[in-house]
Amino acid sequence: MQFFRLGNQHSLLLRWPNPWKTRVRIYPEQIESFEIARDVKRAPIAEVRQLGKIPEDDVKHAFAMIIGEPFVPKDWGGEKSDLQTNHVRLEGEPCSAAFIFKGPGLVGELHPANLGKRGDQLIRAFDEPVDLVVVQHHAKIANTVVREAESLASNPARPRRYCILDGADTVRILKAYQMFPPPPTPRSAESNPRAKRSAKPRL
Repeated sequence: MQFFRLGNQHSLLLRWPNPWKTRVRIYPEQIESFEIARDVKRAPIAEVRQLGKIPEDDVKHAFAMIIGEPFVPKDWGGEKSDLQTNHVRLEGEPCSAAFIFKGPGLVGELHPANLGKRGDQLIRAFDEPVDLVVVQHHAKIANTVVREAESLASNPARPRRYCILDGADTVRILKAYQMFPPPPTPRSAESNPRAKRSAKPRL
């Protein structure tokens, strides 16, 4: 609320909150576990394309190392999310989070139908006992995914928050923590002989 004067008269100006501004969506820099990524420039297209060739498991393990999560589950068909953790920090407090990772097995833009065999993985991720759901993909993430996450997070019975990490955001975070390209996991190295030969220990 603000007063202003026009000639000899005083008027009252009411400032209403922007109805289009969401409070349930957060951005990478707002997550303290990723905060130094704000000092990294937006990733060029060449690096985003390079990310699209990196196994999903390597990216998942890299994020687990960044946030300090020691337990990284193996992928299986009935999973609700790919990584669950209590080590994310948000607004100065610990925050439980569930991550969905989509790697090079999916080419191009991520749509809701690409999330799980039945297109319901995002719904199942919001069934996890967490306060934050993060969707990561090596390329662009469609607005339909954002809208679905917004709707699920805005449930008044169980409000949550969500974060969208497209390929450019992913590269920026990995580079901020000197994880780009991420070190190959033993499983991805075994499935990729070239990666196995080129893998070097990081000091």
